[in-house]
Amino acid sequence: MKKAALVFGLLFLAAAAPAAPRAPLPQFAGETTLEALRFSMPAMRGAQQAPAKPTRVYTYTRTFGNETWEEKRSSALDLWREAQTAGTWVDRAGNALTLARARYSFPTFAQGVVTEDAYETVLQADFDAAVSDPAWALGRTATPAALAAWGARFAGVAVSGEPTRLPINGARLAALWEVPLADPAARLYLFRFDPNHAGQAGAADAWLAALFRFAEPPPPDGSADRLLRSAFLPSLRALGRFAGSGAADPKARPRPSERGRPPAQIPQGGRRTRALATIEMLDAWWHMDSPHFVILSDVPGGDAAADCLLSVLESLRPRYAAVVPRFPEAAEETSVVRFFRSDEEFARYFEGTHLALAVGETAGWFDPMRGELVIRPAKKEFSGTPDATVRHEGFHQWLHQAWPQTRIPTWFNEGTAEFFECYEPRGNGAAFDWKENAAAAAWLQRLARDKDADWPRLLRAVLLSDQATFYNPPHFGGKAADSYGFAWGLMYFLHRGAPQLRNQPWKDVLPTFYRTLLDTHDGTRATLAAFRLGADGTDTALLERFAADLQDFWRNESARRNARSARIP
Repeated sequence: MKKAALVFGLLFLAAAAPAAPRAPLPQFAGETTLEALRFSMPAMRGAQQAPAKPTRVYTYTRTFGNETWEEKRSSALDLWREAQTAGTWVDRAGNALTLARARYSFPTFAQGVVTEDAYETVLQADFDAAVSDPAWALGRTATPAALAAWGARFAGVAVSGEPTRLPINGARLAALWEVPLADPAARLYLFRFDPNHAGQAGAADAWLAALFRFAEPPPPDGSADRLLRSAFLPSLRALGRFAGSGAADPKARPRPSERGRPPAQIPQGGRRTRALATIEMLDAWWHMDSPHFVILSDVPGGDAAADCLLSVLESLRPRYAAVVPRFPEAAEETSVVRFFRSDEEFARYFEGTHLALAVGETAGWFDPMRGELVIRPAKKEFSGTPDATVRHEGFHQWLHQAWPQTRIPTWFNEGTAEFFECYEPRGNGAAFDWKENAAAAAWLQRLARDKDADWPRLLRAVLLSDQATFYNPPHFGGKAADSYGFAWGLMYFLHRGAPQLRNQPWKDVLPTFYRTLLDTHDGTRATLAAFRLGADGTDTALLERFAADLQDFWRNESARRNARSARIP
């Protein structure tokens, strides 16, 4: 009886519980002007602007006979969407509007397409060649079927019926089509302005698209459609021929520290141009340049913080190059940094990636598949001492550009980044020092004095760890922090401790590593050569002597004191 009564009570409570409130539909207030597209549209109230994310780049190792090389490839669909997305606006309820330039249909690639993990991947050059073919252009005479096919590809949702031409805003618009989508929470409109309408002589002669994704499917009463047809679509208007600021680059902000000085030479093209295209339509976003970096940000009044960050990164760059020289074939590219105003934007940047699981645990990340250093909102102004996260992640960005087409071993990548966390400039930055990582040094000291610790085994395990093993190391009980600490201790010893040993027995380790990596672009082969582990990694005679010196260094306070006081070349 008690069990039956309990079940009845639970059913009664479930029936009586009120339904969760439905997410509100977007509201429109004011106007958003998009000068680059020569038109304005109603603004979603309370919406944040989200730039288009650069397409992720995947590195694949190719072999042909005895030849091995790496290719940088991207999803063809992602490249196609990126090339046409102008920006996204997301309100507090989660409703999103994505604006796009519908420039061309999804092409058929004559060459270079490889299916990887269910994605069609292409080289950037092959993609550019394909979409430059006029046959794929969506001109003013594009058919409803072509517009529907474009919409299905762009939205990633099947079309649920024939496109409908809407008789809304007919004076300003040459055409307005609604493409019905199978997703009940999505609405898609494609439109073109009429340049012959009074005041619209400067209108872009191109198809534009507005894709709405509601936070949840709206009520079936048609209220969402009535809202968009009454509050959004009728207010779309083109700018006149002479409207706009006329500034050469209205989003560029000067560096406060450079006032009164001749302007620095800023490289054009390449990664910088591609990054700037992602904020071209977003009025809250701006950028600031230095000779080797560009910061993209929407932080209000963030000029001083961005300027200080650029100074930090520029001062680190020659230090990075001294420790990790650029390969001769590496192109000189501008490094892109995104500096977000909110935690929500920072987290949104990593949606759909493995990094999304830990966005709350870091102040910034370098995303190697997009090539960007991403900084979360600053809780305080940057001081003259560079932030440890910037030093660490900035090194990853340098390494990614300095050693292209190279499989870099994780012990070196993370160990050197940890080494740079402890870099400390003095005075005006001309003098500097490498501090010990206090927590890692204390742990290494305890490990060095542990009679049961097998240092040759641990060293070999760290050197030969792939990424997955490094971040979840069975030899350290799954503690990633120990992998980082050991890799830092190894790099600190190679740079500061080993040079103090009599006859410098390990002076060839890093040069051999660099030389082999330059010749082979293979991190495993470079590691085996540097520590003379043999082709299969089983020859550990030299490794055991190295491990003994490494352990002795961390056990011997006198050796560490000599390393701390030694002058750094």
